[in-house]
Amino acid sequence: MTQIFDGDGRAVPVTLIEAGPCFVSQIKTLANDGYNAVQLAFDEVKPKRLSKAELGHLKTNKLPPSAHAARVPHQQIRRYQSR
Repeated sequence: MTQIFDGDGRAVPVTLIEAGPCFVSQIKTLANDGYNAVQLAFDEVKPKRLSKAELGHLKTNKLPPSAHAARVPHQQIRRYQSR
């Protein structure tokens, strides 16, 4: 926790979060997958820490080896593109 000051000079408590770098590793569409979502890959690791399937999935999109992948549902999927 830390604090920032608003326009009136009052201290406002805030929490700082570091997010990134994240890569779009896959785009799920309603037509192909039955729902709209974006899969994000983050937290780079050594290639030996991933399975061949995970490495293949990331290499398809020319992404670095990443420890985590998360799907985020989204309605306006056209705004995103994988690398």
